[in-house]
Amino acid sequence: PLSSGTGATVSTATGDDVNQTAIPLGFTISYAGVNYTELGLNTNGLLWFDAIAPSAAEGAFNSRMYSTGGTNQSISAWWLNTTDDASSEILYQTQGAPGNQTFTVQYTNYPHYTGAVGTNIRLNYQVIFYEGSNVIEFHYGSKTVTGPPTISAGACIGIEYGSGGPGNFIDLVTGS
Repeated sequence: PLSSGTGATVSTATGDDVNQTAIPLGFTISYAGVNYTELGLNTNGLLWFDAIAPSAAEGAFNSRMYSTGGTNQSISAWWLNTTDDASSEILYQTQGAPGNQTFTVQYTNYPHYTGAVGTNIRLNYQVIFYEGSNVIEFHYGSKTVTGPPTISAGACIGIEYGSGGPGNFIDLVTGS
């Protein structure tokens, strides 16, 4: 796990539907045949390489993963309308020696948004990018449930590339 005490940076994206853009990876990664050196993230669990950041309304709707509209070149280990609070944070860090580095984004104790204070499922997950191999891994940690779980689920786990839409995304749950 990443920690700000061991060198990870705390994201400036806090609150509901908030983006942070132009985060340097510390190396170049090739994604869908294009080289990138930075990415963006938001409080809904979406990461992207595209120059177009999601609007506040768009960032909450993970159905955009399957469409040509909005942010493309996107990755999500858990894209859902989420909002952070005082006990959650997004961290990121580049680690390793040049030529063999990783860049990790970690959502820590992140609440699934239900609209009611104290009734959240809290998640811990990471997306790790590998220099050179361009491998992207999703790691999932523990979850906790506080209060009754919501019935408004439906997180998107996957990647989108190119212009998005049919034939340009992989849903990691179904493999479609």
